[in-house]
Amino acid sequence: MGKADASNIDFDMEGIMQMKYKEAAGLCNDLRTTYGHDIKCQATCLTGDDDRKTAAVYKDTFDYFAIMIHGGSMSDGWSIPVDDPFSGATWKVINEWLHAGIPASKLILAVTTNGLEAYMVNWLKAIIQKYGMAGMSVWQLKDLKSSISYQCIEDPSTQCGHPSPSTEVDGECCDPDSVTKIGSCKELGQDGCCGGAGGSALCQKV
Repeated sequence: MGKADASNIDFDMEGIMQMKYKEAAGLCNDLRTTYGHDIKCQATCLTGDDDRKTAAVYKDTFDYFAIMIHGGSMSDGWSIPVDDPFSGATWKVINEWLHAGIPASKLILAVTTNGLEAYMVNWLKAIIQKYGMAGMSVWQLKDLKSSISYQCIEDPSTQCGHPSPSTEVDGECCDPDSVTKIGSCKELGQDGCCGGAGGSALCQKV
């Protein structure tokens, strides 16, 4: 597609593009007319009521809608409680988009690595599978935690939060609220963090 030699295009519906869905849809159609109708167009959307309702108007033009369920981090105005993820603000927004009139197969959950925990990825993957959503996109992928592997993001059957054996946490405190180099003890559990140390105060080799 032109000098960029790209196959598809993503419209980031923020800043000067905020609420410019009509313009983005028009450009998408122009590109398809010029370069072929196999070009796929994605809108990466803010999640407020206006964006959701306007995006639905153009559901037949865009192939995908990536909904940004994060701010500067996964907890910046959002919440996915570890004990009950469905009780947080993030699920409320996802559920609203699932009922916006846009096919679930066109919806992508857009997350950021800042504040992203393994249990969040596992929960989001389950939602994607249950509702037949298009998938997940990750901002700042290079900063992904070691407890979240590429495989656990890409493979629905692989659970995140089980790092390979390592000696990096040897001797570190493993109280429930402590954090080691490979993740939080609350996330990993005593066995994952302390190598089966149970109630021991110090981490062992894992």
